[in-house]
Amino acid sequence: MKIDGRRVIVTGASSGIGRSLFELLAEREATVLGAARRGESIRKTIRSLKAPRARLEAMSCDLSVRRDVDRLFKDVGRRWGGVDIFFANAGFAYYEKLGRPDWARIRALFDLNVFSVVYSLEKMAEISAGRDFHFVITASGVSTLAMPGYALYSASKAALERFVEAFRFEMGPGARISMVYPIATRTGFFAAAGRNVPVPWPVQDPRRVSRSIIRGVEKDRKRIHPSRLFRLTSFLDRFAPLIGRAYQKRAAGAFERWTAKQGGK
Repeated sequence: MKIDGRRVIVTGASSGIGRSLFELLAEREATVLGAARRGESIRKTIRSLKAPRARLEAMSCDLSVRRDVDRLFKDVGRRWGGVDIFFANAGFAYYEKLGRPDWARIRALFDLNVFSVVYSLEKMAEISAGRDFHFVITASGVSTLAMPGYALYSASKAALERFVEAFRFEMGPGARISMVYPIATRTGFFAAAGRNVPVPWPVQDPRRVSRSIIRGVEKDRKRIHPSRLFRLTSFLDRFAPLIGRAYQKRAAGAFERWTAKQGGK
């Protein structure tokens, strides 16, 4: 789907990949709204941009709460008349060794990473009423290759993978869904996940990831891999899973060292 002339929402637009996406979309002839808990951060980004071509807006909302998602769709529906492209980018992770049962902690992660995305997709399908729309989900490489320390995060992204795989059979002809599989990206993601979290190799720049996402949307790709190396290794791993297991073993070593340090503090 071409982006120029479209009505676009980007969630998680206050930082990381979401902010980078928002900045690149500002160069298009489109109407773009950035949504995040820290709406003022998005407004600051808007003020910092020089001569954006897009009509830019910001909204403060908690995407993990149903009433805020409803408010988002109600507001843009009233003012825009609908949404053409939705970038479901908001999400977060814990880097931790599971052990102490914590229902609220598990629920908080799934509320944002899974429930909000599924609910927003259903809202898009409802308000579109047969019109074309494109829904873009920032999944993760860990949805196909689980990583030690990210058990909950890996599970949340894998849940989206299975949901979309089934939901595609139910969609109307004008609906499109793209799944994005970024690898480690140079953002505040790891700092937010925990203290002194080891960053996996390799690491990508968020603008490179965002450019790949935009190209994938305009080419109507169902699966978008910002890293060609990860795409190749994922393909080869289907036939010879030794590559993935070796990477997981390497990550497990880093996780064990991190866990030992946390226990010693």
